[in-house]
Amino acid sequence: MEAMRESWTDGRLDDLSARVDQRFDQVDKRFDQVDQRFDRVEAEARALRVEMRTEFVALRGAMKAGFELVDTRFDSMHRLLVQFFGLMLAALIGVVASLVGLVVTQL
Repeated sequence: MEAMRESWTDGRLDDLSARVDQRFDQVDKRFDQVDQRFDRVEAEARALRVEMRTEFVALRGAMKAGFELVDTRFDSMHRLLVQFFGLMLAALIGVVASLVGLVVTQL
């Protein structure tokens, strides 16, 4: 270890320092490219968010219209069932009245 330390001269250290600086300059350039890519991706993401918002608003409107249609259908089915059971009750009362009339007339 001691022999290696003695072999480092000022010239070699200056050369190493220059190469390290050169490498860091290259790294800085690559990070600048990465920053540009991030800026591009952020701009695209902003555009997509705006598009998604408009799509969600449109989807929400379509869903609301669809649910209103389903509600209307359920209301009409409910009304039909009430009418049907009312008719069935009237028919049952009519049958019971007929049977009572038949029994009374036969006595």
